[in-house]
Amino acid sequence: MYRIKNLSLMDVFDLKGVKIGVVNDILLNLNEGKILGIKVSGGRIIEKTINVLKENIISLNEKIIIEKTSDGKFLNFGDIKNMDIIDIDGSIFGVAEDIVFDEESFNIKAIVVSSGFIKNFFEGKKIVPITQIIAGDESLYKITNQELSMLSIPHKLFMETGSYEEEV
Repeated sequence: MYRIKNLSLMDVFDLKGVKIGVVNDILLNLNEGKILGIKVSGGRIIEKTINVLKENIISLNEKIIIEKTSDGKFLNFGDIKNMDIIDIDGSIFGVAEDIVFDEESFNIKAIVVSSGFIKNFFEGKKIVPITQIIAGDESLYKITNQELSMLSIPHKLFMETGSYEEEV
């Protein structure tokens, strides 16, 4: 599984090996739960960004190699990042922070939800499956009360003596 932050600022090259720019966003279709492609910025202030659809991505490893670019207007993750997610009770559940997707199919699996720095630290971030999200004009709506939590714990801080990681 990938997150958007795995692709962010990744170098993008054409088939001739010429650097096109870096990934600065992804193109989405929230209704179908798919990532359509990437948005590439040339790095210059006056240069516009270009779109690359997933079928035109030849290789996705440490760098991205593309076949061609595409025209059109697409929904970007930047359009929904930090958008409120409203739960079934009408309360703010958190804000959209990241997307988890399958690197092979580019299907969106879930949205990572932030509830604020302190709450994230003590309780972890929440993950909401994409099938439980409906996109509105001003907010995203979570249609069930089911949720998953994600907690990042520093490994060395909580390691027990004699644990497997210590022996390796």
